[in-house]
Amino acid sequence: MEILFVIGIAQAIFFSYLLLIKKGNKPANRLLAFLLVSISFSLLLQYLYVTNHIEQAPHLIGLDSTFPFIYAPLIFLYAKFVTSQKSTFKITDSIHLIPFTVFLVYIFLSFYLKSGSYKYEYLQNLFKGNVPLDLTIVNYLKIIQAVIYVILTLKVIITHQNRIKHIFSNLEKKTLTWLKILTISIAGVYFIQFIVLLLISFKLDWHFQEISLLANVSEVLFVYILAFFGIMQPQIYKTNDQISTNKVDIKSILNKPEEKSITIKQKYAGSPLSTKASKEMFLKLKAFMEKEKPYLESQITIHQIAEKIGVNTKYLSQVINEHVDLNFFNFINQYRIEEVKQKLTNEKYSHLSILGIALDCGFNSKSSFNSVFKKLTGQTPSSYVSCTS
Repeated sequence: MEILFVIGIAQAIFFSYLLLIKKGNKPANRLLAFLLVSISFSLLLQYLYVTNHIEQAPHLIGLDSTFPFIYAPLIFLYAKFVTSQKSTFKITDSIHLIPFTVFLVYIFLSFYLKSGSYKYEYLQNLFKGNVPLDLTIVNYLKIIQAVIYVILTLKVIITHQNRIKHIFSNLEKKTLTWLKILTISIAGVYFIQFIVLLLISFKLDWHFQEISLLANVSEVLFVYILAFFGIMQPQIYKTNDQISTNKVDIKSILNKPEEKSITIKQKYAGSPLSTKASKEMFLKLKAFMEKEKPYLESQITIHQIAEKIGVNTKYLSQVINEHVDLNFFNFINQYRIEEVKQKLTNEKYSHLSILGIALDCGFNSKSSFNSVFKKLTGQTPSSYVSCTS
């Protein structure tokens, strides 16, 4: 079991270093690095507990209990920074560290000032399942805080996933699905902790060593997944022109029925763009799409098209939504699919595979092409070819 802690600590420190030297999105990477360092310190103390080396350093006992108050807020802040163009930390960001700070002060006054022998005896009682009331309350507060931040983080990610469809024509490595799954997994871990707390509260046999081992394995696995995807995650926004889209209601996160969406006319009721100007802009866009075929470029964004035809990005998004009832992602991919369909039936491109044609038409992976093609045509690419042959 000791080797598990050594691996986890080494991974966390190594990946923290890689994140700190990684180019792009510095604030988000620093947050992730700090989170990994915090976890590595927690694993170090767990190692001392398991090997009983903590007896030689009893004043370290309990230091790891403060860090769970910072894990969920750091993941939330990471999500905020990686899904925006924020480049610096603001004073308002420190609000999320208040629970951690309050608990740190509390545990310092109530526990850290005690003698080493008192702390060691306290730890031994915990191992026997004798958890004092104040620590039980603190543990419940950790779970409540984590649940709140899981919901807030999911809201940030879902809002981001909605926003990028209005900006990018290619969503690969931009959806943060890995972070969404990881956040939901964290909720599962805290649910298990809640069950454990109930078992402790009712003085039931809660198999401390087995549960601790499971928790430690999960923590090491969490370090690896978080670090791997964090390092692989590229910077998403590289321009200074973001589109503000409707915020996602928190009800959607809780899987409750969504309210009926507002009509497009209501959505843009306050827009200064007149009906005539909107129509002219759409005709200009349509002519540009047919003549220049910008959709053949896999990484084309709404900002680039707006710049090329000399219009405001926000208005261009509105015009696409008003005239074809599509977001930018679906608008561009509709053109790509039509281009693919034409080339699939053209002898000139018979030497290319279906994937080769898809890549030639602006898609940059087989999975994204198959997904979009089936969504827009109701058929798989191979089925379409068979029907047209």
